[in-house]
Amino acid sequence: MSREKVKSILHTKVLLKNGVIVEMKIWKVTDKLQYPEGYKYSLYCVYEGTVLVGYDNHHPKGHHRHTGKTEMPYHFKDLKTLRNDFKADIEVQLAKRGLL
Repeated sequence: MSREKVKSILHTKVLLKNGVIVEMKIWKVTDKLQYPEGYKYSLYCVYEGTVLVGYDNHHPKGHHRHTGKTEMPYHFKDLKTLRNDFKADIEVQLAKRGLL
């Protein structure tokens, strides 16, 4: 992202009562070659140093998500859906670990 124009449109970091950290970063970018939708994002949920859920689209991988040690492609629709999918995955992972 060295030559492109980048504008932060969201950056939140929350420490939940159960010790889980949820951080969301979204940038508006002008590099349509690497980021055709015009956004770069990094959304992560971490517990005791372990990534429970992660969504990002860094170049050259493109859109993908992490659940634990598994990485899989992610079909990006829009920012609202991205955030909703991320939150839904967090709920599933927290429930699996008894952290809700």
